[in-house]
Parts: sequence; C-alpha cells; structure tokens
Amino acid sequence: MKPKKQKRLLQWTAGEVIDYFGLTTVEGVDIFDTSTITIPAKALERLVDLQANLLINTRFWNEEELKIYFIGQVIDLARYQDTGARGFFEREIATDTDDLEIRMNADFLLARGIDVPKAPYFCLQEYKKEKKSANDPEAQMLLAMLAAQDLNATPHIVYGTFVIGSKWWFTALEGKVYHVCKPLEATSEEGLHEIFRILLVIKEFVAKRVQEDKLRDTVRRRP
Repeated sequence: MKPKKQKRLLQWTAGEVIDYFGLTTVEGVDIFDTSTITIPAKALERLVDLQANLLINTRFWNEEELKIYFIGQVIDLARYQDTGARGFFEREIATDTDDLEIRMNADFLLARGIDVPKAPYFCLQEYKKEKKSANDPEAQMLLAMLAAQDLNATPHIVYGTFVIGSKWWFTALEGKVYHVCKPLEATSEEGLHEIFRILLVIKEFVAKRVQEDKLRDTVRRRP
C-alpha cells in the first residue's frame, strides 16, 4: 500500500519509500571495489586526528556538531572539488516523479553547479540518534537519490550514504534496484579507512561522469 502523497516527507520511512517507488532491495552487498585505492599519507594522518576526536566526543555531539567536526571534515579530505563537481550542504533538491513532489533539504549533495546543485551524483543524509527516532535518515537519503535520478539527463547509477552516529551505510540506486552495503564503523581504524576509500571510489566515478556530462552539453550547444 502506497503512503498518502500529502504525508510530510520527513515522516516517511525507508520502507514506505521503497514500497511507493516499487524498488527492489539488495542488502549487505559489496558494491565498491576499493582494492586499488591507496589513501595518501597526509590523508591517513588527518584521519587519525579526526577519529580521535570522534572517539572522545561522539556521545556528546549533536547532529550539527557531528556534521561539522567529523563528517564534513572527512568529505573535505576527499577533495571532491578536483572532480569538476562541488559539495553542497543543506541545499534543496526538488522534482516531481511518480506523482510525488519531492522537495527537501539534503545534508550533503555532490553535484555540478556554482550556487545551485545540478542533478547530484552523490547524496548524504545524517542523523545523530538511533534510527528509531522521528526522522529516518535512510528515507531522506533515498528520496534525495530518487530526485537526483529523475533530474539527471542520462540514466546512471546514483550513490548515497546515510550516517547514524558513527556508523555509515553506503548505498547505490541503479534504475529500480536499491543496493545497501553493510554498515561501516567510523570509530574503528579499519572501518574509517574503508569509508574513506569508498569516498575516493565515488570521487573517481563523479570525475568521469562530470566529463561525460560536459561533453554532452558541448555537443548539445553546437548549431
């Protein structure tokens, strides 16, 4: 049964989003090949400092503090600006798809654009408390991914992450198939390194997509 369309998007659960859009879910998969990714020495040093701060403060930070002091710092370390895209925090993503108006603020979007994000390639949603709390970060992330998928000029995979406390779940939306990886624990060295390697894999994907999109735009503008 589809949830009522007038229901506020913040009240949706991941299950309701999956049901409404008729998605097939694949759980616990390894969708990222990080075997060839090497973390630069300077980045490793910075990750040590960030993890130490997380270990001390994760129980006491609120959502904004977790985002500013840890999540944002890890994302910045990946240097997504090198891809030709840029990161947008707390920006609106909006579209109409499947008879549903999606209009929401995303914690983080990686997209082309200067002051307005264009068709994001990667979406992140964060929530400090446990998932039983009022807002479901997975549902919010998935809605943003579906909007991004609808806004993209050509069909391609859209990546996402939802973070609950120190745990990160990486996901991918490919057509109507929704992949969810096993959670990674940022307070463990192995977990944080794998989180960062996956962010670098996403960086390579985005750099390729940006070049393809720019080429397509150039061809489209030719007389």
